[in-house]
Amino acid sequence: MDFPSALARNLPPRRLGPVRLRYEDSCLLLDVLPPAGERRLRSALEGAGLGAGACALLLLALPGGPGPVAAATALLLGAGLMGTAAAVRPPASAVHRCALLFDAEVLVLEFPAAAFRPARSVRVPFDAVSALHWEPAAHARGEDVVLAWEEEDGSGHEALIVRGVRGEKIRSDVEALLGRLRTMLALSEEGVRRGSPPPSRTSAPGVPPTSG
Repeated sequence: MDFPSALARNLPPRRLGPVRLRYEDSCLLLDVLPPAGERRLRSALEGAGLGAGACALLLLALPGGPGPVAAATALLLGAGLMGTAAAVRPPASAVHRCALLFDAEVLVLEFPAAAFRPARSVRVPFDAVSALHWEPAAHARGEDVVLAWEEEDGSGHEALIVRGVRGEKIRSDVEALLGRLRTMLALSEEGVRRGSPPPSRTSAPGVPPTSG
């Protein structure tokens, strides 16, 4: 299906739940935001870390102040908070951007960089996508949207497209997005490739399989 026809049949809004949608030549881009709780925690830790660093500078600048020991303590506290903020990162199988390239009939999954893990991207032909479905998230933090596909050698992989969905309104928005994507990828209403067996729990390339 060409891009104009896909848009004519499945025109989505600019945002659905935690996903921002953008349109370019023969391409639909999906920018995926992390769960709100994760964003708030990271922002709070970064703010506290910057505040501790500012306190350290202030302690050093004050004449007759507590001295370098107190300043060093505040500086170490700030560094620890910033390090903790950096550690609040998504799972290795979580994407932060998807691109549907209609001319090439390829789905590009982009995975963000994290500590000791470089950014990477994976190209998945449309007809290699075997499932796009809901799955209970770990630690009762809502639900995840998982995309599964198969390589030419028959190995299966998965990626987290949307994480930690909570609330009926957000779930309804994400379900509307999934309905459109399933149509574009020629999946059934249940989110599986027609004629394919039910999706198995696998992982993205280079990522250990998820546990049940």
